[in-house]
Amino acid sequence: MRSRYVILAMTLLALSSSPFARELDCTNTDLDKSHWIPSDKMQQKIAARGHKVESIEVVGNCYKVHYVQKDGRKVEAFFDPIEGHAIRRQRQ
Repeated sequence: MRSRYVILAMTLLALSSSPFARELDCTNTDLDKSHWIPSDKMQQKIAARGHKVESIEVVGNCYKVHYVQKDGRKVEAFFDPIEGHAIRRQRQ
């Protein structure tokens, strides 16, 4: 019975790190990073909305940003690096 759980856990781990795992696509263009909004400008843009940026990093073809909203809630968001709009947000 216990081996069944081990096999299930190994299968789930293999699927999560395989091509079956969904990769977020933040921009539908093939433009290289020279066309991206610089990360410091992206940080300023988010801060101008009243949020406090804690970190910003490149993940795939997205900016992954951790910030704190005006009301104190923490958010992890992915932004289109060319247009600058949020693709997906998740409160933490």
